[in-house]
Amino acid sequence: MNRDPIDFSTLDPSGNAEDWERMVLALATRGAGRVPPPVLGDLVRCARAVLAAAAALAFLAWLPGLLSQRGERRDPDPVLMLTQWAARDEVPPTAELFRVLGGGHGR
Repeated sequence: MNRDPIDFSTLDPSGNAEDWERMVLALATRGAGRVPPPVLGDLVRCARAVLAAAAALAFLAWLPGLLSQRGERRDPDPVLMLTQWAARDEVPPTAELFRVLGGGHGR
């Protein structure tokens, strides 16, 4: 194992003060020209990404329901069926009435 001390003198900024001051001044000049974006701009950029992600998740959550209803036979709307029967002065069979109104527990 090497026990010689490490020479850190090359990293010392006080060794070459002129170069150090020139570097600090150049850095300060570059930094002074830049204006940080306003906070509102950051929020708008972030809000767009969040809104896009929320829209994508909503679409993915809605998609299975949309696809499953295509081949399925939908039950008729009870209000619509009762209105049609009343408009035609029709008396449906009891089984049909229970089916439309949801009274048949043996579905």
